[in-house]
Amino acid sequence: ADTPCESIINKKYCSYSANVSNIFPKDDFLSQNNIECYIGRPLWNSKKEPIGLIALMDTKPKSLADEKNIEIVLDIIAIKIEEVLEKMLFENQLSLKIEELNSLKEIAEDHEHKLKESQQIAHLGHWELDIVNNILTWSDELYRIFELFPQEIEASEELFMKLVHPDDSEKLDKTYLDAFENKKHYEIKYRLLF
Repeated sequence: ADTPCESIINKKYCSYSANVSNIFPKDDFLSQNNIECYIGRPLWNSKKEPIGLIALMDTKPKSLADEKNIEIVLDIIAIKIEEVLEKMLFENQLSLKIEELNSLKEIAEDHEHKLKESQQIAHLGHWELDIVNNILTWSDELYRIFELFPQEIEASEELFMKLVHPDDSEKLDKTYLDAFENKKHYEIKYRLLF
């Protein structure tokens, strides 16, 4: 290892009471600052995964008794640092997820806008039926096809059947029920009253 930090993660403590800059000559920070003593410990999240480390360094060597006191202090400080770091990491992940969801929302809104525009150009509409809650939804263009203002009146099967030519309503009703009961796709042509 080129630095004491590399060997700390699998230990409870990593301690060098003297000559740490000589033991790790490639660690520029230690040599430039004349560090003699190094005591560090890993930081863990609530899932016992490593999230960082905390270290105390000094330009003077420490005795074994000093090391034990420093370890106690590091443990006390580490509890709060772990809590703050984990909160920061969680908030960062949450922020990234929110950004991702906002981006997906923008894409969905763009697709919805393009669908509406395409339906308007082609003079095509669509409808959806929430079978569980018995809620029928029409696209804006379907309202226009039916010569109604979008969302002016609540879409319903009754309203739809009033708009269908009476000679086609029975055939339409039978085709729809057959498709619903047999869970199959259907295609039918029918006339509207206008």
